[in-house]
Amino acid sequence: MRKSYIVSMAIVLIAFVGMMLAADMALKPMRKTMAIGTDVAAMLSARGDLAPDSKMLVFTVKAGKAHLATEGFGMVIELQPSDAVRKRPGRLEKLARRAIREIDRLYEGGRGTSLTWFEVRFMEDGKAWHRALFAVGPDGDLRPPAPAIPAVRVASLR
Repeated sequence: MRKSYIVSMAIVLIAFVGMMLAADMALKPMRKTMAIGTDVAAMLSARGDLAPDSKMLVFTVKAGKAHLATEGFGMVIELQPSDAVRKRPGRLEKLARRAIREIDRLYEGGRGTSLTWFEVRFMEDGKAWHRALFAVGPDGDLRPPAPAIPAVRVASLR
């Protein structure tokens, strides 16, 4: 084999390994967020707060037109509450606050950004039937949801 062929193959191999390492570093925060969502979903499912065989999606995003927040970085949480939670007044907001509290406890501000809001989407059949925004105050407390979470799910939304 020629020396130029071996050198060019070595350069291609080094570039490929470098690209794989860069991709791994870029995806690490996303994997961590997904793992946190899986852990919190297992905890809430064990309590009976989530519908059977439902999944909970958690991801960090910058505020934009698709979200209730208008500025800053935040986290979107998509979950499907169980029927028992939907039927009792005030339980949806308690479920949202519990999920936010557990996720915030496990999440340690990935990529140097601090979260200023949490958007909770209550899902059914792949569609959100209600979205609520919880803003984080300067002292770290959660403000009341906007728009307010309905006390009981309205039957006409089914």
